[in-house]
Amino acid sequence: MNRSEMFMLLIGKKPWTDYEWAKQTKITRATFGNNRKNEGKNIKANTLEAMAKACGLELNQDNSDIGIRPNSKEATFSLLVVNDSVQALKGQIEELKKVNETLRETLRGLIS
Repeated sequence: MNRSEMFMLLIGKKPWTDYEWAKQTKITRATFGNNRKNEGKNIKANTLEAMAKACGLELNQDNSDIGIRPNSKEATFSLLVVNDSVQALKGQIEELKKVNETLRETLRGLIS
């Protein structure tokens, strides 16, 4: 998919307003408004990457190995599902923080 097609696909994945897209991606609201008007013809690869990340996906440039730059008209992209192992690790970190705090409180009780 080219950049314009990818923009239209990603914008259709979440029914967000331009304001919400801006909030989720840290890219200006005007960028989304302008790209909606021209159907993503001038969209940049970093905007697509931020949009994909906000959708829980990963953007992959298919033809980068042959020297095509990401913002080139010939660039083609695909989306990959992000492995949710990161989410699992974040959950484990939170659990370990709770266990750590419990152990600290227990030690404080024993010391005093």
